[in-house]
Amino acid sequence: MPSPASVEVHVPLACAPRCARALIRGPRSGCARHRLKGGGFSAKQFREVGFAVPILKEVGFTASTLEDTGISASELRDGGFAAVDLVLQCSFTAEQLRLGGFTGAELKSAGLSAKEMREGGFTLPELKALGFLPWKLREAGFSC
Repeated sequence: MPSPASVEVHVPLACAPRCARALIRGPRSGCARHRLKGGGFSAKQFREVGFAVPILKEVGFTASTLEDTGISASELRDGGFAAVDLVLQCSFTAEQLRLGGFTGAELKSAGLSAKEMREGGFTLPELKALGFLPWKLREAGFSC
């Protein structure tokens, strides 16, 4: 008899949330979770039947793929994605990331420039507090 980790998982999409919850509780569920994605279901299909972002992330969907399904920056943040994931993989603006709950420090660490952050709604005092150099602030359009 094959071990549970070696059994292929083929489930109708409507049953996927229930099956996934059972797999998550199981001791060898990591491998089985990835087989659900391997069953050919898209992130959008998983989302339509109620999968939460943390599960979609754990199964292996990228931030970019999830953004393409209409998931917001705040949902991705709440689902465990870091600012750097969204900056590198997605097309969110600095403003969308700020409104999505990412801090200035997170966005600066993720590689956003002073100019991008200014365009995203961060103020001169906020950017100064984050340690941007005066010449970078001038480059971003501020008069220091």
